[in-house]
Amino acid sequence: KGLGAAVFHGSTVDGPFIDRYRWPSLSKRWDRGLANFVVTQLYQGGEGGADEGAEKDDSAVQASDLVSRLVEHVSNGLRVLVVHGERDAVVPLRVSQRLVAAISPPAVLGSERPSAAGGGEVKLVTMASCGHIPHEEYPDEFVEAVGRWASSP
Repeated sequence: KGLGAAVFHGSTVDGPFIDRYRWPSLSKRWDRGLANFVVTQLYQGGEGGADEGAEKDDSAVQASDLVSRLVEHVSNGLRVLVVHGERDAVVPLRVSQRLVAAISPPAVLGSERPSAAGGGEVKLVTMASCGHIPHEEYPDEFVEAVGRWASSP
């Protein structure tokens, strides 16, 4: 039911499809491992390290700290592509739009946030008739969108 709601064309959700999403959760504390991996990648080379970020209990503080780290990386040249299904019933499009706005360099948004020379790029691509998992619902179109973005200057 839940995964079927995430996919715009729910008829494509079958046993093997569901199993691919269940496998990671069969390992104890898989979610903590994934979160630690993401935090470690964001803090790599930064002040304090991943342990400092992982010690914070307030998830809102952690989320804002992660956004701050992304802003820093984007201003240092990181390019970010956010792909969102227009028919996503799990995460509203406005959430991705807000994320893109929060981490975009000022040249794109006219923000007064300082940006280093050679700052990165943040782009939002929406996929029509697509739900929460574009890379599985439309893998060819997803790869094409990522390829176009990756090969652009």
